[in-house]
Amino acid sequence: MFAIGGRTASSTLTRKSSTALDPGRRRLPTSQLIFDILFYGYCCQSKLLTRHLPAFAQRYPQFQRWVLEPLFRHLVFDKFAGGETLDECFAKAAMLQERWGSETAALTFIVDEAAEDLEGEDAFDIALQGKLQLFRRIEECSARGHVRVPFVPLKCSALLPGESLERLTLLVRDLPDSGNRSDGFVRPNEADAVLADEDTCTWAGLDVATMEALIDQADAQHVAERGQTATGGRSGPLRKGIARLHTILADARRRGVAVLLDAEQSDRQPALDLLFRLLALTHNRCDESPVLYNTYQCYLRRAETALARDLSFCRAHNLRFAVKLVRGAYLLTEQTRSSGTATGPPPVWSSKADVDRNYDTLAHRLLDLVAQGDASRPSLLFATHNRESATRLCVHMTRGLGLPANHPDVHFAQILGMADLLTIGLANGGLHVTGSPSHGVRVSKLLLYGDVSTLLPWLLRRLQENQVRRDKGSRWLPDVVF
Repeated sequence: MFAIGGRTASSTLTRKSSTALDPGRRRLPTSQLIFDILFYGYCCQSKLLTRHLPAFAQRYPQFQRWVLEPLFRHLVFDKFAGGETLDECFAKAAMLQERWGSETAALTFIVDEAAEDLEGEDAFDIALQGKLQLFRRIEECSARGHVRVPFVPLKCSALLPGESLERLTLLVRDLPDSGNRSDGFVRPNEADAVLADEDTCTWAGLDVATMEALIDQADAQHVAERGQTATGGRSGPLRKGIARLHTILADARRRGVAVLLDAEQSDRQPALDLLFRLLALTHNRCDESPVLYNTYQCYLRRAETALARDLSFCRAHNLRFAVKLVRGAYLLTEQTRSSGTATGPPPVWSSKADVDRNYDTLAHRLLDLVAQGDASRPSLLFATHNRESATRLCVHMTRGLGLPANHPDVHFAQILGMADLLTIGLANGGLHVTGSPSHGVRVSKLLLYGDVSTLLPWLLRRLQENQVRRDKGSRWLPDVVF
């Protein structure tokens, strides 16, 4: 039988085996469960925390400093954040490792310093050095056997100008043969299956030479808009940012860490997709483990197009296809932006059910590629707090495809403070097949560190974009779903 976090896939599961499959309730204190119910239940009924207070704080910065930040520090900072420093973050990870006790050592952590968009070459260089320092500390921590950190997020707009990404996106969309103006890439025949097989999915979007030319054109526009004189060579902001990215990815490989490229809003995401493919040519070669994962947001209609395009690109260039699949982080912003467009379908799905269906469909097809031994050797990270999605994926992976639960190329991830019981259940063998306990699923918990003022915008986005709901089949804890 099969269960994650206390929910079963079969009503025939006995009460005794249900207890055995539910490590979450035994590892979370009652006080935390009560807080979860009250806090998430309030968020489910009220928009005060997720919309009204953030809007008021944006209008009156002193309100954020003197009211909102102390409120979040005392109520939720410790629940959702790893700490204010990296040392505090590692200490919390070690504490969680011991408290949540993974006998199969399946529980790992994703660690990063909270960061928003930066401006200026000096700030970008400081961010670069900070990331390299983080990699070094992770390697030292792993060598001591304290905690394992296989993934680190990376926000591109902390290493290069966000406006350069927007400029590059516009250039991509303005290509005369772009076809689909929502993302700048031609979609294959609508009748083709999602992530079609190798024979029918042979398109790869833009060729490498065109992508390189677009980057140089975007940098040239940057120079012209500022009335500067072109110095020749490749010294524009995008090229400098790409050089920083190469430095980070090369050091990540040396330290045994993979990098998760954060998604952005639709006015930047096509540029990030382009950068992913160029960087993958160097860092995701098929004879090595992948270093760079691209993020695909399933609330966007373009997600399956982007996945199919990048899969084909990786096949064509003998690269590892590394995917982080999420539901999405900018839903409200995208809905607001799309409401102002006069023609064409909106870029986002219209309902939560459509998003869930899209996520599950794409995730199942990606698992199929792993089972089929696809030439791109996909490596997958399913970032989801949705217990039903995780359950269906694990059943499909083990029962449907015969893959081991702890397959080295299949990972799950959740944010600290969200769906903790799901994380615990996955890591501790909460997956059982035909009555025999299997290894725990590979699962990571995201721990961000930084001061409250830095973490607050990130936390508010999580509360805004993640729909909070009470699961009808679970009376004791609501899920946070994204």
